[in-house]
Amino acid sequence: MQARINNLVFTQQGLKWYDFWLVNGQTNFAVIPPNIIPADNIEGFNNNCAVPIRLQNGKKPSFGYEHILFKHGNWAKKLASSIPELIYIKLGQSGDIYLTEHKKKVKILLRVSPSALMVLNYIENGHFFSVITLYDQRNSQLDGDKIGRYLGNYQCKFTTETK
Repeated sequence: MQARINNLVFTQQGLKWYDFWLVNGQTNFAVIPPNIIPADNIEGFNNNCAVPIRLQNGKKPSFGYEHILFKHGNWAKKLASSIPELIYIKLGQSGDIYLTEHKKKVKILLRVSPSALMVLNYIENGHFFSVITLYDQRNSQLDGDKIGRYLGNYQCKFTTETK
């Protein structure tokens, strides 16, 4: 599967649940700089280095592209031509980072219209955040402690070469 936005190409690396979606051939959709998220809040987390945000194929009931498509696909398709495109667009916005009840997950509340909540799971053995889900978040109530700020300039920027 492939989608395009502003000369960016989103493709699947493979079809297994742990395979990644790529943006112009790269796995990182965004990179959170060091010391943005306190290390003691996430199990196994090292905040001394940058942490990429990636989208895996995932599974329908639990996480990733397949989950978002299955659970929130109608909402997402109203806003963008594809799930990877919407995730990339939302990661270009700023928002607050909150703890979740799970010790390896955080969530980012992105308030630029439309408001959305992105839940990320820290993958310790690969040192990256995997997008678990993204959905409409109009409710101003949000559980969890605010632990940091995500800035839209953490989004990976890709240039296109012209020949």
